[in-house]
Amino acid sequence: MDTKYLLTTRPEIKFNKIHTENINIINFPLTKIVDIKLDEKCINEIKNNNYDIIILTSSYGAEIFFNNYYRYIKEATFIPIGDKTLDVIRKYTDNYLIPDEKDSYGIINIIKNYKNKKIALFRSKKSNNILNNYLKSNNYTFYEYYIYDIENIYDTKIINLLNSSNCIGILFTSSLEADIFFNILKNNKIHKNIFAIGKITEETVIRHGYNTTFTGNSNFEETVKEIDKNSGEWI
Repeated sequence: MDTKYLLTTRPEIKFNKIHTENINIINFPLTKIVDIKLDEKCINEIKNNNYDIIILTSSYGAEIFFNNYYRYIKEATFIPIGDKTLDVIRKYTDNYLIPDEKDSYGIINIIKNYKNKKIALFRSKKSNNILNNYLKSNNYTFYEYYIYDIENIYDTKIINLLNSSNCIGILFTSSLEADIFFNILKNNKIHKNIFAIGKITEETVIRHGYNTTFTGNSNFEETVKEIDKNSGEWI
């Protein structure tokens, strides 16, 4: 019998091969990451603002930030969205706060205590609006910098991979990936396990009329390993 596999939808640049015991992993990217270079106006703004809090919402964005813009920061406390983002921050500073929940809601729970502080977000142009909506509605002083964009990939071949008898299901690593997939699916139905990373991605799956079999934390590798360990339940 052919080995069963889990279909993942992570951007190619962020996908690293993971050792699994029971299933294979086939990554079929639904997005492509494109770096954005901040203009001189933004650079001067960063230089002249003494940010108290800097929020980084992905490990990829954190790498861009530290490689290009950290040199302009005098002193700030960092808040990562998850463990991989924290790993990047730890390479440069030990001044950080860790959310209990590894998502936008966890970050909000921290910044509730910093109402009068100056906040900067360095993030994707396609990030969800949960954070900035909260900051706007509660009159925070904050600045938002888009340091990379995400291009959608619409490729119907993903449906054939998902419909294979060897596929145990699909894992979405962001709400955007889920939205793209269901746009490709259109009025067709799927009868496979749907896995998600994070509560927000799970909510997106539910909005499209499906439930998740399992929802992992913000760590891609840990989620894949958990699915692999319990794959016998879902084959």
